[in-house]
Amino acid sequence: MGARPLLLVDGVVKRFGGVMALNGASCAVTEGSVTGLIGPNGSGKSTLFACIAGVERPDEGRITFQGERLDERTPSEICEMGLARTFQVTRLFREMTVLENLVAVAHGRSDAAAVRRAQELLEMVEIRRLEHALAGTLSYGQRKLVEIARALMFAPKLLLLDEPFAGINPRLQNRILGYLKALHEGGVTLFLIDHEMRILLDVCETVLAIDAGEVIASGPPEEIRRNPRVLAAYF
Repeated sequence: MGARPLLLVDGVVKRFGGVMALNGASCAVTEGSVTGLIGPNGSGKSTLFACIAGVERPDEGRITFQGERLDERTPSEICEMGLARTFQVTRLFREMTVLENLVAVAHGRSDAAAVRRAQELLEMVEIRRLEHALAGTLSYGQRKLVEIARALMFAPKLLLLDEPFAGINPRLQNRILGYLKALHEGGVTLFLIDHEMRILLDVCETVLAIDAGEVIASGPPEEIRRNPRVLAAYF
């Protein structure tokens, strides 16, 4: 018996005015997996993540996480269920310190416990030295690390990562990749978008391809690399 689906997206449609951003998108993310999502610019990748995380409400279709509906819940409720995300463009509180950014999202912890957990996570991503720095003063790569640490404050079962490797140097890419592999080994299911195909094809067990708001292929990386529909969408 195979691993059970943790996340199911079934026939999701999302329109923005006259634009069909998602056109009956369906996919599954297996518990314990590392799953990648690829597609051309404007294909619906970030919109799909936004619908899963509750930032956008689907016009049609269903999204379930651990068998429970997500598409009728708020983003905070979804986080409390064990699903967290990072963003393509980091969304830190610029006038707050790095430590405050993490503690601000802590739920169900005392202040002291939240600070301890935040410091542990900053240590994990090797930026504990920056805990009292204002988020607005950080480099782009440092902001990426803070956002990953902040998402982990929710102790998620599923972590959505929207382009975690974009715009950063190869050394930091490799560091983040190492952190993600450690999270996966610790039991966190990962679902990520990125244009760094070298990394996605290396780390993901399953890759989903989306085009024009529809998931057109799903399978192992090498299979997706050769899929005619995926090649047509990109080239």
